[in-house]
Amino acid sequence: ESWTGRMEVWRRALEQCGREPSRRHVHWLRVATLRLQSELEHWRSGAGADDPAAPAVARCMKQARKLRGLLKPAREADVCLGMLAELRKRADARATPGRTLSPPCRLQERHLKRRLERRRAAAAKALEEDLRERQKRLLNLSGEMERALGQGMLRLARPSAAEVRALVVEIAENFPVLSAENLHEFRKGMKAARYLADLGAAADAAMRTQVAWLGELQTAAGAWHDWEMLAQIAGRALRN
Repeated sequence: ESWTGRMEVWRRALEQCGREPSRRHVHWLRVATLRLQSELEHWRSGAGADDPAAPAVARCMKQARKLRGLLKPAREADVCLGMLAELRKRADARATPGRTLSPPCRLQERHLKRRLERRRAAAAKALEEDLRERQKRLLNLSGEMERALGQGMLRLARPSAAEVRALVVEIAENFPVLSAENLHEFRKGMKAARYLADLGAAADAAMRTQVAWLGELQTAAGAWHDWEMLAQIAGRALRN
């Protein structure tokens, strides 16, 4: 898929999410935005500060960060609802006569689910309103950036397996011990490394391997992060 093709995917994701901020559309737009940011960071690492396209890219990066912030409440509610459903499914599958979730536990589960559903509905409404206001500006900005980059992005050298490896080493050195407090930043770094590897994977077997194991690492770190998030939300909700 070409650079222009990836930009078109992002624009379609933005339009779809603006029309219907469903779980699938929110996830699609979030991933497309993260991939766009990763590719633009790669461009900035090889371009000079005086490059004519730099201002447009900087504006686009700023808006991408804001967009991810807008998506965050709906995405977090989606993740927590999914994990809560999985937790209930596992409990029901292991249940035997005399060994089921106690009535107080089931009551808390239903209470938390209702809280999350209300949070998701409010987040979707706010996101829809925000995107309605921002969508035209974002689409215009993406077109401006694409024109400013011109053929430069098409000629940009694909990242190498060595570059990805160096980034992973740097992240590992910055996070020698993982904890609930630094897990989010670690996960963001590894996700950026995976998206960078994606850019060169089509033509490089080593990078395809990197994509695979970075994906596994991202999944494991993501599960840890999501359980921490659900525990915090549940703790606050069930104290009230």
